[in-house]
Amino acid sequence: RRWEGDGVSDDDGLAQNLFHLVFFFKNKEIPSSNLCAVESLSNSLLANNSTGIIRVWLDRTNKLPEFLTNLSNVETRYSNLEEMIADTPLSELYHSDKNLGTFAEQNKANAIRLAAVYKHGGTYLDGDFIVNKDPSILWEGAAFEVPSTHRFNNAAFTFRRNSPHILALMKEFVAGYDGNWWGHQGPELLTRVFSSPFKRGLSCRLNPAATRVSCEGIDYDIRVWSTNAVYPLPYQSYMDLFKPANQSKFITDETVMVHCWHKATKDRETEYCKNDHAGYLTTIAGALRQKYCPQSLQVMFDTCYI
Repeated sequence: RRWEGDGVSDDDGLAQNLFHLVFFFKNKEIPSSNLCAVESLSNSLLANNSTGIIRVWLDRTNKLPEFLTNLSNVETRYSNLEEMIADTPLSELYHSDKNLGTFAEQNKANAIRLAAVYKHGGTYLDGDFIVNKDPSILWEGAAFEVPSTHRFNNAAFTFRRNSPHILALMKEFVAGYDGNWWGHQGPELLTRVFSSPFKRGLSCRLNPAATRVSCEGIDYDIRVWSTNAVYPLPYQSYMDLFKPANQSKFITDETVMVHCWHKATKDRETEYCKNDHAGYLTTIAGALRQKYCPQSLQVMFDTCYI
């Protein structure tokens, strides 16, 4: 067990089996790759008889397709940036006249995920994961994208409701805001708070094995997940997703989900979608989608909106 008091209730402060995906695509359809994240997560939870609930946060102009809303473990909530960050330290930044910089939109997404987990507890997932196992097995924490660098990624993380760790991240998000440096408010935020010598605000340190993070004044540690559980394929190797399906050795028994690096792979997947469905299904990416999110794959083939 990751903590005492498991459950999906917002009131227990823990919400171990609550999963958040955020799709704020104002006046746009939700891409098929994001639909796959919901479908594959749902299928993985159901296959494990998990009580987990997937909470999909939507802009009020969005809607999920019926094949997802009919799933017993999927619920939708409509919101926006202002509502999500209300009553958190993040509201100070977004109600100021500060220049939000080149990556303003990306950093709004970084802020919303922190607020969602802080207020409700549970696990946040980016929309470009394909989930192949129940993520409830992951303890409270996050993973290094590349273990040797001790650099966290914020595409997936788990924390309890009102977590002091998330509170520290939100405070640093505001105090150290730089919207012109890619990743500064995302992966680098977790890295400088949890695993660097940086000492503004919360003081944290990695244990010698780099498997836990201890923070001053907090009476429990968070875990550093195995990188192979969530990032079995590093960004630098994203093209390996298009290798033949029988070459997927990077997916092991330890792998819970595969991050597909959507911005990097989108053009190649679109090319396959428009020209070679059969060829796509022989790739690692195609085989994963066919196995874990077949209905979303059909939407992809029908629309090529990825």
